[in-house]
Amino acid sequence: MSKLHEIRQYLKKLRNRIIPVNRLERDVFYNDIAYDNFTRQIFIGLSYFVFEFWIYITSYSKPSPNRGMLMFLMLVHLSAIMLGGLYRSGKLKINGSVDQIIITIYSIIIVFRGLQVSLGNLTRGGNITPLILALTITSAFFYRRFLSTLFVNISAFVWFSYSLMSIEWPPGPGGPGAVQVQTLFDGRAIKYFNDVMLMTLISCFLAIIIVELRLKVFRENVELKGMSKLDSMTKLLNHINIYDALAIEAERAVSSEVPLTIVMIDIDYFKKVNDNYGHVFGDKVILGISEILKDHTRDSDYVGRYGGEEFMLILTDTDIKKAQILSERIRSVVESNDFNGISVTVSLGLSQYDILENTTTTVEKADKALYRAKSNGRNRVEVYT
Repeated sequence: MSKLHEIRQYLKKLRNRIIPVNRLERDVFYNDIAYDNFTRQIFIGLSYFVFEFWIYITSYSKPSPNRGMLMFLMLVHLSAIMLGGLYRSGKLKINGSVDQIIITIYSIIIVFRGLQVSLGNLTRGGNITPLILALTITSAFFYRRFLSTLFVNISAFVWFSYSLMSIEWPPGPGGPGAVQVQTLFDGRAIKYFNDVMLMTLISCFLAIIIVELRLKVFRENVELKGMSKLDSMTKLLNHINIYDALAIEAERAVSSEVPLTIVMIDIDYFKKVNDNYGHVFGDKVILGISEILKDHTRDSDYVGRYGGEEFMLILTDTDIKKAQILSERIRSVVESNDFNGISVTVSLGLSQYDILENTTTTVEKADKALYRAKSNGRNRVEVYT
């Protein structure tokens, strides 16, 4: 295995760790959590509205240049409450992607408002509790894509760090004549810098954990309802859902004018493997090849167990020549792999989707190419022509 391939696999695993939702379940999952997000948005919006209203009332008798801002923020929170209520009542239809945009914008407003209040507190000898609360609340209570959380939290941390360098600190223990702190890593500034940096990291990790736990519940519910898209043994797409994925990608290939290629894969002499070494060993071979297929395809591709010892790959934005190169690489890796001392090979058949034909025809062509590969000696790649 080349160093470049190892790096790609590491990055792929890292991405799956921080963005655990795969492509097929993404839309369904984000639609599923939209209800939870809007419900929490109501309670958080109500809490912050009361907070802003209290500040507005207590500062009413004093000259305040921020009264307009307070009115704007109260309207924002009221809008968030109304939006959540309309969605929960069924009067407003919003898909999961739009919900993520709304939650991200609302999180930005909450976090940067907490940042503004905290910086104002520091000039009066106060604390940074509003910013800490804002980071924690938006990360722990909203189900957001990790990149959204990372963007909001890191941006707030950078802005806070920059502001510390020019803040007008109140007199310290030395009295009014004490030297004011003007550098980031000095005196009082470093304490607050460390606190916010730590909370930023904690909030980001907390957001990952929260989404992963909710995703686990979602997947368990899917399993209980009998709607799982995955093959129970290999965790690849099952026969029905690999066809569903093909239909979706075929429509995209037509609308976006991009190539789409199908690869059918069959384990050579698999019946002999089962007869000679037992079905338990045969299952291990299927699992091993499943892992090879997942390792050598992109996140935008689809890998399915077509049935028994047969697999299907849907290679998006890939023409037949690139698909042939990938297929040959997969064939070579399987051949060189050691399945507990046993050598196993695969045959592969390829067909590129034609917009003038239906997807069933494309699969039939790939299947004919696979049959030709088996007829010509197996352990080879054939392209339908």
